[in-house]
Amino acid sequence: MTLFDQPIAFVGAKLSPDNRWVKMAALIPWDLLDSKYSEQFGRNKTGYPAKAARMALGSHIIKEKFGLSDEETVEHIKESPYLQWFIGLPAFTDKAPFDASTMTWFRKRLTPEMLEEVNAYIIGSKKKDDDEDSGTGSDLGSGAGDESKNKGTLILDATCAPADIKYPTDVALLNTGREKLERMITELHGQTSQHKKPRTYKRIARKDYLRFARNRRPTIKAVRKAIRQQLGYVRRDLTIIERLLESGLNLSEKSKETLGIIRTLYSQQEEMYQEKKHQVEDRIVSIHQPWIRPMVRGKTNSPTEFGAKIAISMVDGYASVERLDWNAFNETSTLQETVERYRKDQVTKEITLKQWLLINTIQRMDNKSPNLMEIAKAIGTSRQNVSKMISSLEKKGMVKLHSSNIDQRAVYVTLTQKSLVYFNSKEDAGNTLLDRLFSGIPPTETERMARFIYQMLDKCRSGA
Repeated sequence: MTLFDQPIAFVGAKLSPDNRWVKMAALIPWDLLDSKYSEQFGRNKTGYPAKAARMALGSHIIKEKFGLSDEETVEHIKESPYLQWFIGLPAFTDKAPFDASTMTWFRKRLTPEMLEEVNAYIIGSKKKDDDEDSGTGSDLGSGAGDESKNKGTLILDATCAPADIKYPTDVALLNTGREKLERMITELHGQTSQHKKPRTYKRIARKDYLRFARNRRPTIKAVRKAIRQQLGYVRRDLTIIERLLESGLNLSEKSKETLGIIRTLYSQQEEMYQEKKHQVEDRIVSIHQPWIRPMVRGKTNSPTEFGAKIAISMVDGYASVERLDWNAFNETSTLQETVERYRKDQVTKEITLKQWLLINTIQRMDNKSPNLMEIAKAIGTSRQNVSKMISSLEKKGMVKLHSSNIDQRAVYVTLTQKSLVYFNSKEDAGNTLLDRLFSGIPPTETERMARFIYQMLDKCRSGA
């Protein structure tokens, strides 16, 4: 962490290191996020400089934390030095760091994959700190051959993240579509020299909709009548727009996109009306957010929710999103994959990174039963350090010790079937990683580097 990353470097206000926003800022890998975020921008140096990734993600964390609108989020940031520090400003300012509309671009550039990687990094760092606090060390993995010792708790659940939309009804959706089509007709008519505008009957259509909307408990007959009326108005407007477009007039790109959505909405509503049903594939429930789908949850108060369905797993208090989809899906589709990944993670909770390197070194030695001195020489550390790690591995069933018939003081080490099974299960991934790491490096240089690393670790432990 650099001096700039410390709260003491903030200009204009004295920040407490115990503040929740300062603590949260220390957890998030801003550098990792910035490298991923910057990949979305071109190499063109012209134009206004882009906002930092910390500002993009930080502002949305503030927004969701307090449940604010974009405008209110900017106001909160402008008023609080802690929030300004959180989004990466070097000094307090009473001016807005960005316009509220900029948050729309932030949301487009903060991809789910990017946020998932940041979340995985935070969880990994916190678990590492928890392991070090409990004295278990940094875990790498073992026990691939000991599947009978299942342990740990995995919690799986699925929920719906409600979207900020008005509760959809068929009549209201058709009325909204009709109003948008009428504005498109006005836009197209403005491009012509004709004085007479195509008749849309928008006043009559508006009266029909308001008459229905005032009825708090409409009958089925009244609902179908209102839908039939609005379908007729929408059909008429679509026909007028098609005729105007065929004459050579053009709509804006946004209007073209909206027109396509309304066409799909009309076809879905027409199908449901004719067949007297209430379900259709990829049903549109919001013209402004056409990707939102109804999720039937079966709850007493709200049997149907509107938003993204999320499958979440929780391990040791840390939650991860397993799947996010705007379409409904069965929770069992992610169950087996999630449980299998959790099992693989949990069966590797015994071996630290240094122990893994030690076993890997023994496996690669020509002598398959080396003594402690040979192992210490191969990795460039002392016999005492090797003895401690071997003793720990013996308790875990990864190695087996035996004495020489000639010299009882000499202790030889042999890998057990458990360790061999583990390495065989990880062989493909491990070999790929090692080949990529050591490609182009001569074996002599690799051995020298390994001895150098172990010597550095010894000095760190001794405090030299």
